[in-house]
Amino acid sequence: MDAKTSFVAHDFYHIFNRANSQADKLFFQEKNYCFFLDKWNEYLGSLVEVWAYCLVPNHFHFLVRIIEGDDKKIREQMRRFAISYAQAINKQERRRGSLFQEHPKCVPVKKEAHLLWLVYYIHNNPVHHGITSSFWEWKYSSLKALSNNMPTKLERTKVLQLFGGKQAMLDFHKQDLHIKDIGYSLLDCREG
Repeated sequence: MDAKTSFVAHDFYHIFNRANSQADKLFFQEKNYCFFLDKWNEYLGSLVEVWAYCLVPNHFHFLVRIIEGDDKKIREQMRRFAISYAQAINKQERRRGSLFQEHPKCVPVKKEAHLLWLVYYIHNNPVHHGITSSFWEWKYSSLKALSNNMPTKLERTKVLQLFGGKQAMLDFHKQDLHIKDIGYSLLDCREG
């Protein structure tokens, strides 16, 4: 992780990482997506609240809020999570070596407006990368769990409150926005 970024209790962060190269994958089979989320919950579920996520074949995004501000513990659990997942995939695929780029990126999110756009940005990721034409169809993001009433580990109530309710969240996602039109830059968030 970025050594300049420290995890602080109750603060928000955009955490993302990708496979070693654009040609590599993180998810080789459908079952890998669920396994990844199970591992995330096993290692980080007690340390962070997940507000949004999206998994695509070669990278992932999470919007999290820190529960406990133990920076060293969170970094260690992130490391253990990555090692555990990589070892399982390497065994499954009969491959060797690192699966992820060296360190996940971690961007503090300080402004409420950035949270709104970031939820949209994360859910729109499969469209942005040409994987699907509609993010409503993508199975491996938090959008469906946020928009239904099924049990979830997501902070659904808090996310919906951020948008002003479920219908407002759905309406926000129905806008025909393009990533370039959002005016959202990860660098802007770093400046807070």
